Amino acid sequence: MSEKEKNELIQILNSRFQANPHRHPNSSFETVIHHLKKSPDKLNAVFQMEKTGGEPDAVIFPDSPNDLFIIDCAKESPLGRRSLCYDNAALKSRKENKPKHSALGLAAEMGVQLLDEMLYRKIQSLEIQNPLDTKTSSWLLTPNENPRPRRRPLCRLPLRRNFHLP
Repeated sequence: MSEKEKNELIQILNSRFQANPHRHPNSSFETVIHHLKKSPDKLNAVFQMEKTGGEPDAVIFPDSPNDLFIIDCAKESPLGRRSLCYDNAALKSRKENKPKHSALGLAAEMGVQLLDEMLYRKIQSLEIQNPLDTKTSSWLLTPNENPRPRRRPLCRLPLRRNFHLP
């Protein structure tokens, strides 16, 4: 990412941060930027979320006030991340109408992770007035011990695909 793109991204993140204080009570944008600038990989991951149509924002949950998450808070799954299989095994098994990528593969390329159900429900609890993902279907991270690995949750509200930084 160029210096110009980095500065533009920081301006976008600042605007989003200021517009959504309910996602990060008692936090400052300077804290968020310090967190991202100390790890160029995380800043690049946020850039990738933004570049694919997402709306990454800082999120601090009331039950864990010392943990900062950067979560894609787009109202619907971005166009750049729709029509995906869950993982590469599912992608390889598709015979017809094969998607271009898998959700796990794309997330790995972007340097992010899918949200699990617990984090998804927590972000939804912050977005009571304007719920996320009311029209699109999305993937969630599931445990590997799933006995039927090709059956993963593809859900609508209240479950959505979303990416977050580890």
